[in-house]
Amino acid sequence: MGGLRYFGRCTCSPTCLLTAPRGSPCSFVAELERDADVVMWLWLDATATTVTHIEIIDGRTLGPAARQSK
Repeated sequence: MGGLRYFGRCTCSPTCLLTAPRGSPCSFVAELERDADVVMWLWLDATATTVTHIEIIDGRTLGPAARQSK
């Protein structure tokens, strides 16, 4: 994930980050869990090989300013 590019924030939520140009297709989603709780969604393109968005579900991993913007 360290090699993903950052294209800004998505407009769907304050915790969604674009890792592909705005408007890129996102056909699949993979859930990442910590202790059986979903903490992040990885949105993937139609080939399921490119991460287009990362949505952070667990606000504990964000700083205080991001949690307040929800």
